[in-house]
Amino acid sequence: MGSDYNTLELARIYENQGYLEDALAVYTALDEAARGHDLEVRAGCQRMAKALNTAPEPAAPALAEDDSLAAAQARVRALVADWVQLIVMERRLSQLNQIRDRA
Repeated sequence: MGSDYNTLELARIYENQGYLEDALAVYTALDEAARGHDLEVRAGCQRMAKALNTAPEPAAPALAEDDSLAAAQARVRALVADWVQLIVMERRLSQLNQIRDRA
């Protein structure tokens, strides 16, 4: 996402909606721009880093090495999840562009 959209409000929205990686990316960009002088942004960076380090990793499906059908299904599920995430991100970007164009 372009730096035009990196605002404290966007970081808070991402954080509140559970998009911790996106929130961390925005907080980090803001922290770099402020050269570490904005305490609220710095606290957001630390909060997101801590949350991401303590968040449980998604459980990988238990597959036998010779279970190629189950492995293929797991790969398809992962690809579909990535595809859905890309659609959501495209929708967000479109909405942000509409907001920017109105301003």
